[in-house]
Amino acid sequence: MIERFRRLVAKRGRNENDDVLKYWRSYGVAGPHGAMSDKDFQVWIDWMVKDGELEPGQLSAQQLYTNELNPFAARAAAPSP
Repeated sequence: MIERFRRLVAKRGRNENDDVLKYWRSYGVAGPHGAMSDKDFQVWIDWMVKDGELEPGQLSAQQLYTNELNPFAARAAAPSP
């Protein structure tokens, strides 16, 4: 899949750097069963605080997502036997 993306980037001819494609993992949520977690969002909050777009403590990860409508999220949170 990554090679396909590299071809698409090259075809667009926009002087883009395709080095970041090596970090791509999927289109979906990385958590088991599609469950989201604080860490999925905290990295962006920290980045925005560092860049001065948010004040420290202005926003918490819990304000940005919910697993309420994901019927599989409880399985993801349950400890493995």
